[in-house]
Amino acid sequence: MKTISTYGAVLILLIALIRSGSASNLANPLTPLPPARIGIGLSYSLGGHTITNREIPALLNRIHCRATYSPVSLINFGFDLGATQLEVASDTTTRDTLGIFHGEYRFSVGGHLKLSTPLYRDLVGAVAIAQTTRFSSSNEHDARYEGIDGDAALGVLFHIPGIGYAALGPKVYLIRGKNRGYDGAEGKFANVNNVRAWLAVDYFPRVGTIMENRPYFSFEMSLSPEVAFRKRAPVQEFEFSITFGTVTPRLYGEVSEAPWEP
Repeated sequence: MKTISTYGAVLILLIALIRSGSASNLANPLTPLPPARIGIGLSYSLGGHTITNREIPALLNRIHCRATYSPVSLINFGFDLGATQLEVASDTTTRDTLGIFHGEYRFSVGGHLKLSTPLYRDLVGAVAIAQTTRFSSSNEHDARYEGIDGDAALGVLFHIPGIGYAALGPKVYLIRGKNRGYDGAEGKFANVNNVRAWLAVDYFPRVGTIMENRPYFSFEMSLSPEVAFRKRAPVQEFEFSITFGTVTPRLYGEVSEAPWEP
């Protein structure tokens, strides 16, 4: 176990250097899961981003289901799938005015990796989470935005006994993709502001012995230094997500006499 913990701590330092590429639902859940368990969560996230060098506001809505597995303590990985929808404001900074893009929800899929350190005195540790998602959004006029988005966060992890976990730290968020306009013209797009402050909270309600699974609620938000709330786009450079999920009991191996208490 000490060897696994050492490798986990080293990997956290490495993952902070990775250029990763989804909207905000990193914490699903934030909690380090014990070995041989699966966490299943359903999340909704809304992100306001600025894309292209002309700084056009865009809103990204996402509904995702996540399944995350912990083969050993301190390491979780899994997949995410659901639907993503994109709204892009008109471009009025050039001679030609581009119409507003209102996309429909389309299938999106991705994966994630979460690494944690052991908690000092069961109170403070570190967590690193990275994920990437393939998405698309189109409308009835065959206009389309599609690409890959992703984020990686490195945070200080706080255990709040009897309640859950919280984390605070920096996050890098990237979008890379291509679009097709109403006239069939194609182009590429990316987000302008990549670095954000990140906050995530997990809450585990006390359910006693009513059920073996451990339900949880997660809230998460991030914002860049360019955060704004304007008439042209109600949310810019700000993301939030809410999640409801559950963690299974241990699926195999030796079961400890003491139940897991987040």
